Amino acid sequence: MTIEINDDTVALWYMQVTERSDWLAHLGKTDDPGVFKFEYRFRYYEGDQTLQFEKSEDKKNWYEGTLRRSREDCIGIVRNMREHLCEVDGGISEEDCYELIREPDENPMQFMHRLRAMPFSQSEEITREEAKARGIDGS
Repeated sequence: MTIEINDDTVALWYMQVTERSDWLAHLGKTDDPGVFKFEYRFRYYEGDQTLQFEKSEDKKNWYEGTLRRSREDCIGIVRNMREHLCEVDGGISEEDCYELIREPDENPMQFMHRLRAMPFSQSEEITREEAKARGIDGS
């Protein structure tokens, strides 16, 4: 499973949970107005933390569901989840929790540029053909 940044993307959250794990969440629109797709994962690092993408041996536990609320309510639900995770795991500071909300007039490429500038971001730019060859193209 992978998170795809596209026209449906509403927001993205990230936080370092422990020295050897992190949490990533994505909220996206669906074809059904008022229904949003919420997906998140916990990642547990194996070996070094180099930029390996699909070659990584890290363990990732993925979860997904739908939320039937307004855009603002859905963002609030995920924020509450993130805040709760911060408290449960021994007081993770706000500086280690990142939130990126897509502006209504922002296209996916502009959002991706903001995402790539975040301190936690590890990304690579590949062509659609490369993505298809790797089996990670979402179209």
